[in-house]
Amino acid sequence: MIKSKNLVVVGLVCFLVSIFLIFGCKKKETLLSTTKDVFITITSEKDSLLADGTSTSLITALVRLESDSTCVSGTVVSFLTSLGSITASDTTGSDGVATATLTSLATAGLARITVSAEGISKVAQLKFYSTGGSTTIYISSITASPQTIAIGGSNPSIITALLKYTNNTPAINIPVFFTTTMGTISPFSDTTDSSGNVTTTLISGDSTGIATVKVTYGSIVDSTNVLFTTTLGDTAPASIVLYAIDNLDIGVQGTGQNETSMLIFQVRDKTGKPISGTKNVTFEIIGGPGGGEYLYPTSSVTSMDLALASTYLNSGTKSGPVRIKAIVQGTSLTTSVEQIIILSGPPDSSHFNIYPVKLNTYALYIAGVSNTITAYVADKHGNTVENNTGVWFNTQCGLVQTGMGSTVTGLTSNTLLTCAPWPNTTNGFFYVFGETKDGFGNTLKDSTRLLWTGNTQLELTPLTFNISNGGSQAFAISVHDFNGNPLSGVTTISTSTNAGDLRGQTSITILDTQDPYWTNFSVTLMDDKPDTIEARNCKLSVTVTSPNGNESQNAYGVIW
Repeated sequence: MIKSKNLVVVGLVCFLVSIFLIFGCKKKETLLSTTKDVFITITSEKDSLLADGTSTSLITALVRLESDSTCVSGTVVSFLTSLGSITASDTTGSDGVATATLTSLATAGLARITVSAEGISKVAQLKFYSTGGSTTIYISSITASPQTIAIGGSNPSIITALLKYTNNTPAINIPVFFTTTMGTISPFSDTTDSSGNVTTTLISGDSTGIATVKVTYGSIVDSTNVLFTTTLGDTAPASIVLYAIDNLDIGVQGTGQNETSMLIFQVRDKTGKPISGTKNVTFEIIGGPGGGEYLYPTSSVTSMDLALASTYLNSGTKSGPVRIKAIVQGTSLTTSVEQIIILSGPPDSSHFNIYPVKLNTYALYIAGVSNTITAYVADKHGNTVENNTGVWFNTQCGLVQTGMGSTVTGLTSNTLLTCAPWPNTTNGFFYVFGETKDGFGNTLKDSTRLLWTGNTQLELTPLTFNISNGGSQAFAISVHDFNGNPLSGVTTISTSTNAGDLRGQTSITILDTQDPYWTNFSVTLMDDKPDTIEARNCKLSVTVTSPNGNESQNAYGVIW
């Protein structure tokens, strides 16, 4: 749903508001004609809707230029939802904003909302909760007040969680557990009150950082963040350090994964304290996969309280590690970050394929012959999917040794062994299938056709001949198994003669193929002495060397 549970690591509401005000659209506005240099930010008025067919949420799309974050006015923004209904389109105003109203469906589910402008699309999600019953409980919200506290334990933060049933009524007298990654929390468990609320108290320790407080009910877990701070230092910066990252892994664009990671840097004095006053900090990508990933904003002014400056890494269409550099303007102070990885997306139907090592195997009615079947799995942009993506194999004939394989760098293989059931006796063909799942649980399928062939059969026509002076004789050569299919590779067919001039397909190599073209050939034997009339006995020989078995045949005649 359109709710980023870990979007803001520091958990500072006031800090985020100030960031948005400082780094929102620039005052200048622009009209687009043919450019597609834009990016879209989607927000929702509500993080979920009752599945009653009438509940609504305002969906807001902010359209800006990638180059300088200028608001884009006068461009048409289209809205589409996979569940419920939504306003079809709106035109951005001077603030770059277009809005649409999403109305729920009377069916629970996950609505995928696609927002498109200037050929660019962005996808977000929002959950419709069922109204039919009150047995399912979910964590509606978690708040921390305040979200920034000083180290030393002098000022606690009150953590409040609200639990509801899916019919939107409070979940009363429900046991809830709390944990924290920093500081101490008390009590670590309690039950919800008549409003569905439950609270605990977070006390800071002696170290600065970000405390992630987790709220757990059964298998349901949600969290919020509280910043532990210290006092400010002098105005002279001595270093810039990475303060926090909210997501070490993000997904490539358009795959339904989180596509952004917020990086927060702190400018410190020579004693390691945040500086007083403000400094300009710029950001740049100094190494990445090169798939259009970008930073927004590319510059920031440090906050007055903690000397923090932030930017967002937005993924592109390629996976790989990203290295980001932060620079304090007017100084030589820099720092770099290499922890963020852009992950590939889930398997995509057009990038899921299975192929055999051999298309044609001499194996018909021969048990135990092996062939390797390999699945190639990538996301919609062609990036290899994450390791351990499952692929299931099955076959019409023979057997595959295991039902499922796990990918390594986008590949996984299975061994096909020959045994009954055998292919249809009239052709020798059958299929092996592969399956995997996309990011929405849909099954993706592909198949490959294989051929098992039998023993070599060779026919030479004619078997006798009489070539007149200056004349010639054409010979047809047919090489195949008993189903008429081409022999497996590598098969060689050679034709020779002890007299005359032999032309045509005298030397042939058949590689791995199922094409019936490679079953019929021809050669022509010509009188090589047309100026003389002399009867010469001649033998034309055809030799087949093949995994399917070796065969030879001769034709006998006279050349005048």
